[in-house]
Amino acid sequence: MNPARRELSEILVGGAVIVTAALFILGAFHDPSVTDVDGYGVSMRVRDASGLAAGSEVRLAGIRVGQVVSQTIDPKTFRALVALRIDDGIELPLDTSARILPEGLVGRSYVELEPGGEEDLLVDGDAITYTQGAINAVDLLGRIILSGEQEIEIETDAQSDW
Repeated sequence: MNPARRELSEILVGGAVIVTAALFILGAFHDPSVTDVDGYGVSMRVRDASGLAAGSEVRLAGIRVGQVVSQTIDPKTFRALVALRIDDGIELPLDTSARILPEGLVGRSYVELEPGGEEDLLVDGDAITYTQGAINAVDLLGRIILSGEQEIEIETDAQSDW
């Protein structure tokens, strides 16, 4: 084979490998944009909203029923204020709880809803008061190692003054 031709083929193969690797990296860190979703808006306040972003899924029984719309800091409580959009047709009791769970090892998270038993339903503009923020796995592991046989308590953010 001609040395110039072989060099050109090696350059093309190397370029294809670099482009493929770049696409995999971009796909791993891709942040899906928020799409227009019909539904009603509710909010939740948590101590830690790590891993959530606009467009993150809201799930009920593992099935997507909405998405995170935005995140801000509540200037009064210094907690993360997370706005959610829940699909029309999903009627949630007023005492529904929400927690932030990791989706995998990449760092993305989602909101998991757990319906309560209340007869009154959440409506547009309501706040979910029973919440649990993201759990920092490194911090939890450190607590376990340092605590020995003491019990580990995971804090929840249930507050009725919202």
